[in-house]
Amino acid sequence: MVVVYQFIIGLLFGLGLVIAGMSDPAKVANFLDLNSIRTGKWDPSLMLVLASAVSVTFVGYMLVLRRSAPVFDQAFHLPSKKALDARIVFGPAIFGVGWGLSGFCPGPAFTALSSGQAATLYFFRNDNRYVGRALAGQSCFMTKRCAVVCPIATGGGISEAFMVSLDMLRDGGLTSVAIVDKKFAFLDRIKARGYEVHTVNSIQTGGGLHLLRQVSGLFIAVKAARPDLLVLNNGRFVSAMKWLFPGLPIVAIYHGGKVSRFLAADRIITINDDQLGYLRDAGYPALNAVVVDNALPQSSLPPYAPRRFEKNMPVVGTLRLLEPAKGVDVLIEAIGLLATRGVRLRTLIGSNGSQRAMLEARVQALGIADIVEFRGWIADKDAFFNEMDIYVLPSRAEEWGIGIVEANAARLPVIATACLGPKRIVRDGVTGVLVPINDPAAMADAIEAMAQEPDRAERLTRAAYLWCEQNYLYPRIQPIFVREVLEVLKSVKA
Repeated sequence: MVVVYQFIIGLLFGLGLVIAGMSDPAKVANFLDLNSIRTGKWDPSLMLVLASAVSVTFVGYMLVLRRSAPVFDQAFHLPSKKALDARIVFGPAIFGVGWGLSGFCPGPAFTALSSGQAATLYFFRNDNRYVGRALAGQSCFMTKRCAVVCPIATGGGISEAFMVSLDMLRDGGLTSVAIVDKKFAFLDRIKARGYEVHTVNSIQTGGGLHLLRQVSGLFIAVKAARPDLLVLNNGRFVSAMKWLFPGLPIVAIYHGGKVSRFLAADRIITINDDQLGYLRDAGYPALNAVVVDNALPQSSLPPYAPRRFEKNMPVVGTLRLLEPAKGVDVLIEAIGLLATRGVRLRTLIGSNGSQRAMLEARVQALGIADIVEFRGWIADKDAFFNEMDIYVLPSRAEEWGIGIVEANAARLPVIATACLGPKRIVRDGVTGVLVPINDPAAMADAIEAMAQEPDRAERLTRAAYLWCEQNYLYPRIQPIFVREVLEVLKSVKA
């Protein structure tokens, strides 16, 4: 009978912890983070829990200790030591620090085991190997919470791929959780889609001076997200996250950057074959790396129909961040060269960036301000593409090239520089034209030839449209991406 009463008392205690929110590490972290008071995001509700617990316990002890003995024992077992020493001071202090760092103390941690959260299992560790590691793998398949980190605050290919990945994982049966910069350009969009979102201050900023602050912020965000696996769209934080969360499966999406930054990941998804070669050369296990193309977020394309091509003055366009790597200055130089040949083509430049003022000044200096138009951020891509006759991707570095695929779907002929991504997407002379990197003269020649040969432009456009339809639409890429992400759970479990 004693055991039954003990079970009932323990059950009541556990229910109290769960109902109060003590088993939720995110709630605990929000309570202990006093810095959030100034931002208005502090959660003081656990203070009420603490006050209620102390009040009830105080009154309970006063009443109980009036008895000569407890109901189920012969005597009370009370601590005899009453002196205040260093151990009594520092012991609770260390306990509190551990509670704050982990979001758990032993009692709530045991009650949280029933939730199946991987974070709970990570709390119980021995010699850096988590108890029940196989169980952790099984829990990942049951709860399927996947936190996806995007370190880019502005728009661009990585941001677009990140948002599509949230959809792909959700459609694959996982719970997608977004972790982004507080100034993420599309924050309202992902919130409108119903995703749980956690933000980190200035995660995009580079430099070692910011790294500790960024890792700390990311640590808090990941803890709050309670993921069963973590997807990082950057190599900068892979090693730190693996050290802070050694039992959490990590998938890194290799969009570019230093290969060494990615090697601590449990699995790496690259977006071109060259990157796969770099990883193998660095000694990364071949079975843990795979190429998966980005997806165009469309389920289907309408039957192909040729679009009007303006023969007298074709409109050239690009949709690129105005940053050095994107090579918009090369396109401007090419348009300037064409103007000196008497070929003046209206040119549309979409997006913004740090180089906009410099590029506008260069357009003025070349005397082509009347034909080059800077449109800024583009809200309606379809309408923007509909104004063009030729799409140009002039990048100095491009790991994939979502703009190419978008232009293919918009039935535009494409001219692109022979970067890693375009070389994978464009079949030169079949689905588009590749030109050397950083070569305005070659780009000018390609643009002029395309403008003067509308029949050839049409052949390239039709072939690219069909190639895009077969290889890059959402229904084709989504199951491949989800399968390769979930593959990390098998490898970590093994």
